[in-house]
Amino acid sequence: MKRNTSHKATVIGLILLLLFPVLKVNGQEQPADSLKGFDLFWEKADTLIILLAKELDPDLMEEFTPGEVRYDSNLKSDLVDELRNQIGTSRGMDSKIFLLVDSLEKRKQTYRGDRRNNPILLENVNGSLDDLFTDAENIVKHYFPNQGNPFIINDIKKHPAFGEFSFIQNDIKIGSDSGTEVSPIKAKESFFSLNNIVLLVLLLLIIVLFFLFLKTSGKIKELNNDHRIWRSKNESRFSDLEARINAIKANNESRYSGLDKQFQTVNDRFDNIQGQIALLRKNNQGGVIERPEPNQPEPKPAPTTISYFMPNADQGGFFWDDKKTTYQENGSVFQLEVDPKNPNLASFKLLVENEKVVKNAVTNPSYLKPVCQIENIDAGGRNIAIIKHGQLRLNQDKWVIADGNKLMIKFF
Repeated sequence: MKRNTSHKATVIGLILLLLFPVLKVNGQEQPADSLKGFDLFWEKADTLIILLAKELDPDLMEEFTPGEVRYDSNLKSDLVDELRNQIGTSRGMDSKIFLLVDSLEKRKQTYRGDRRNNPILLENVNGSLDDLFTDAENIVKHYFPNQGNPFIINDIKKHPAFGEFSFIQNDIKIGSDSGTEVSPIKAKESFFSLNNIVLLVLLLLIIVLFFLFLKTSGKIKELNNDHRIWRSKNESRFSDLEARINAIKANNESRYSGLDKQFQTVNDRFDNIQGQIALLRKNNQGGVIERPEPNQPEPKPAPTTISYFMPNADQGGFFWDDKKTTYQENGSVFQLEVDPKNPNLASFKLLVENEKVVKNAVTNPSYLKPVCQIENIDAGGRNIAIIKHGQLRLNQDKWVIADGNKLMIKFF
């Protein structure tokens, strides 16, 4: 018992030592200027994206005021989402301006950092904005080559929302006209932060699970010992039962062997009696006993048609005669039935019993249209039913649709 207690204390001590550095790191100071840098970059980046979109379409974001900062709990920009919704409604999500805004938003995400753990520093905002302006110029050139000149970007840089950025040691002055100065300060996070509380709860849960494991393993050992004791006490009884079962099996086998011999004797006597009866019939009638001839299999009728198999039809609405083959697992798509008495006419159908043919047909039905009339083609069905076989006529080296009788099929 003392050894188990010492083991428990050792494990708990190791867990605390492993988690202490994590708890200590989560309680360290986090510079407040990092959070200010995040908000500043977010505001200027959103302003750049929206002003660029308005340069290309002045009707977008008519009520936008530069300087707004809006993002949700997942650090996703509400302003850019509103802009994308307007573009998607008016122009469509595949429009060039939508793709431009989406690409620039993704580039912004690579610069802004993580506001909770590793946000962009205040002194790095100017460099990140310069990089984002360069990305914006390249993206405009890609989607709008006729308008992809630096004048659009330069006009946005001159907008009062940006002004001129200058750095003095650890302080930052934002805007040439604002006169606003922000000094970096330190804000200490409480030890009882959400992260530390979660870690403490996990620690308690690990300790509880560890004690439950020790308790359960002790019960398992006790059960194993009880099982060994019970088996040793009843082993002689098991041996006795096994001997009795083997004796019963041997007795039954001898009885079955005797029954088998009796059955064989009865069967021989029955055959002898049948022979005597046949002999008596022959003597009484003076004739020969006729045995019925075994049933002869009826001859199979000759096939009335000849089957050929074809790949996809030509887009001109016919099949090439020289492509007739026997059935090919990976190549046959249609089956032709030709009457030997009239070899210039044939009926044809789609091989709907081939899963691969059906899958290709419902995925890309365009290659069926030249020779097929399809119902429910837009219903999204995954199976095909044949309504009526099509008719073909041999015209020189081509099998063409006879009298407009295309193959009629239905998707379901």
